[in-house]
Amino acid sequence: MTPSELDRRAAVVADLVRRAGAMAVAIRREPETLALRDKGGADFVTAADTAVQDFLYHELAACFPDDAFFGEEGSEPRIDPARPTWVIDPIDGTSNFAHGRPGWCVSVGLREGGESRLGVVYDPIADELFHARRGAGARLGEQPLRCRDHAAVAGAQLVFGLTRKASPAATVAAVERLALAGASFRAYGVGALTIAQVGAGRVDGFFEARIFTWDVAAAALIATEAGAVVSPRASRADDRAGFPILVATPALYPTLARELPFIRETGAPG
Repeated sequence: MTPSELDRRAAVVADLVRRAGAMAVAIRREPETLALRDKGGADFVTAADTAVQDFLYHELAACFPDDAFFGEEGSEPRIDPARPTWVIDPIDGTSNFAHGRPGWCVSVGLREGGESRLGVVYDPIADELFHARRGAGARLGEQPLRCRDHAAVAGAQLVFGLTRKASPAATVAAVERLALAGASFRAYGVGALTIAQVGAGRVDGFFEARIFTWDVAAAALIATEAGAVVSPRASRADDRAGFPILVATPALYPTLARELPFIRETGAPG
């Protein structure tokens, strides 16, 4: 795909995620329309998730009819590396969204040839658009992003994800060890937005024992282009299987990886 083709896609998707975010906010204002349900294992979906994904599929297909799609609420088994593919998480942080809290986003990545080429993560509540193009850096709006250079566990601000899709034991044990070493912790419940915030220098590291392709296709590119280190599977995941993730400042990544058995087992970043 040529740079001009990528530029066109980037402009279109930036507009669409803003419109999708406004759609979700409007639905949230009418709680009776949410239709919250559990897909199993405390994996929630609302009417806004399906409405936003349908909107993005329809609008992107109208603009780029030869592109493919891979969405959280879809049924596609995996990403075809031979086709440009839009990887969509219509609302990451659905539990926060359903409970009327901030901490959710719309995430859209463009994969081609086995790698993410574009990534957009939009926080409608803060009206913040994180975006990146491979090889061209990451930005928040028009402002270039750079992750922090923090190296020590002491004083690091870390975010972890807990999910019933994976045993919490290893995560809880690691949090305890790192907290005793001087790190401070938060749990925001929204992986894509937190990963983008590592790139923005607001967070020093994020880890979760089980995350999914649609959570990371956009955000991992943003973090990487901002100088952060991302565990390898996040950059190449192409199916519906869950996997562990660690995203951190370059100096802090090796220390955190040693403390996380589910990261050690996946090898060093590529």
